[in-house]
Amino acid sequence: MKKIAVLSLVAALSSFGVAQTFNVGFESPDYTTGALNGQNGWFASGGMDVSTDMALSGTQSLKVSTIGDKLGFFNFGSPMSGNITGMTSVFIDPSSADPDRVYGLQVWSGGFTSVLNVSIAADGSVRGGNGLVFDDPVLGSISNATGRWIEVGFAFTTGTSDAVLSVDGQSFNVSGIGNVADISDVDIVSRWINNSGTEGVAYFDDYMVTNAVPEPATLLGLSALGALALRRRKK
Repeated sequence: MKKIAVLSLVAALSSFGVAQTFNVGFESPDYTTGALNGQNGWFASGGMDVSTDMALSGTQSLKVSTIGDKLGFFNFGSPMSGNITGMTSVFIDPSSADPDRVYGLQVWSGGFTSVLNVSIAADGSVRGGNGLVFDDPVLGSISNATGRWIEVGFAFTTGTSDAVLSVDGQSFNVSGIGNVADISDVDIVSRWINNSGTEGVAYFDDYMVTNAVPEPATLLGLSALGALALRRRKK
């Protein structure tokens, strides 16, 4: 319910302000099978490949395999600020699943400051915070984390220290997020927690990031609504 409320708020702001949406399905002809690195503004580690092995929608997805840390960075062109939501769907291959490896999204500011992360492991544990994914605490868990597509996402407003993370329809509130003026990228990540030799295969599809920036008139309207709510609360 909290996730729906947050995403509804972002949608409302988008309808009144300026919105940018980056939607990547890794589909042909924009993407061809093989290394993701260098395709359509992506910088990606080795072992991150556009594949036809399986897909949530269309015929292609991003396959992540081999050992080590994997990170795929999509170039937005310029930093984003305001209300930002991000999501992708993850399929963890049950035949190679290892609970020591996590898959998800990592948000950065300035390219070097970790702002927020959300990830899922093969054992269903959900991690989130503002560390480097593997450093983040376990927030909860879901069942049947392998062998099916699971949506992973977040909702965050720059200049604040709270965010709402979502995994498979469950919402997780996190605080202490880096209070930053803007974000530079939202990366697809696969990382190990304790054992650098951990290996596993997962697929990512339907990556989407939306940036909604209210126009001045909208901001004034929201301020007025906030003041009205405060007056009512005082009464």
